Amino acid sequence: MAEDNQKLKTPEQVLIEVQELLERNTEVLQKVKRYLFWAQILGSIKIILIVAPLVAVVYFLPPLIKQFTTLYTNSGMVPNGVSPLLEGLDQYRNLLQ
Repeated sequence: MAEDNQKLKTPEQVLIEVQELLERNTEVLQKVKRYLFWAQILGSIKIILIVAPLVAVVYFLPPLIKQFTTLYTNSGMVPNGVSPLLEGLDQYRNLLQ
């Protein structure tokens, strides 16, 4: 019975149906493109929000630790075993510059 309906359609009717399907397909494609665009933008922002604080910590932490150790080493509260940690952080900082 469905085959009978297909046979009864004129070529103009088929063209109209195809055109409607193409228009709906175009609308869906535009929505997908818009979604992918914003997904890329937000993904980049997310990466920046994760990486930027890590870079800032590597850059700013060694001087703060040096100040901390010099302040408290003189008072005798911090052991002298912290210097290898500072040297490692300084190496990472120099790599970033």
